Amino acid sequence: MKKLFNRHFEITIYFVYLFCGLFVLYQGRSCGLFAPPQVGMDQLSMLECASNLCRGQFPDSAYRYSYAYTLFLAFLHMLSGGSLLWMRILQLAVCSLIPVFIYRTARLLKVGKTAGQIGAICYLFYGPAMLISLDFLRAAPLALLFLLFVYFLLLAWRLRSDRHFIYVGGLGAFCILGRENFAAVVPAVLLLWLFPAFRKRVKWSAVVGYVLALFLPVLGVMLLNYIWFDSFQPVPGNAGNVLGFYHGKDTIEHFGTLTLTLIQSVPVQFCNFLSSYELENSGNL
Repeated sequence: MKKLFNRHFEITIYFVYLFCGLFVLYQGRSCGLFAPPQVGMDQLSMLECASNLCRGQFPDSAYRYSYAYTLFLAFLHMLSGGSLLWMRILQLAVCSLIPVFIYRTARLLKVGKTAGQIGAICYLFYGPAMLISLDFLRAAPLALLFLLFVYFLLLAWRLRSDRHFIYVGGLGAFCILGRENFAAVVPAVLLLWLFPAFRKRVKWSAVVGYVLALFLPVLGVMLLNYIWFDSFQPVPGNAGNVLGFYHGKDTIEHFGTLTLTLIQSVPVQFCNFLSSYELENSGNL
């Protein structure tokens, strides 16, 4: 029995998570949850844009939501015919890969098969992740994308494969287009080449492949935004919009003041990250 469980663990954990998600969806809908997004909610804006994309209508400069996730929603819209219920189910089916790759990543890290299985099973009991997997928010699909980034990075290093480093760069580009904050995370992989042990396994051609696959897609999107909307950003005007919301419009007009404010906010944001309490989001929810 143990050997059978180990042999089929990945497919088992995938369908167990999928079944649990479907049960939560059924139970939630019977209690009046998972209703269509209302006016003023980010989810509605993204769904409307995804629907428009399927009709060939592109967003304007006022659209300040994740390009990558919006395209993902457009793909789900095409597959489901616009049914919100089926879009939730399809997103859940994709996000059910997360515990699978938690297990696979643990195996690549050589922490042990049992530890990988425990990690994947623990994810089953993380309720917020289950709910977000069923809602039209980018957090769960983006978590899977970053997990794939880490997994293929480990795989590329183990196989010494230039081709896999190109995959890693492409996944990193989608992470940035999914959420701009990843621009401070995924390029940090280049620091690994400072270590002799890493350079012995990885050729410079892999570095070039990674850099091109990482930056060219993002640069292409930023150039298009500059041409169409006069905004050289992954999402037009979003940096100023976010910084202005959190730090004040007057603050962002002065570089020195903004820099000092950002530095001072680091301890607060670190404490928020460690906090188990839900932070305030939108007053329209």
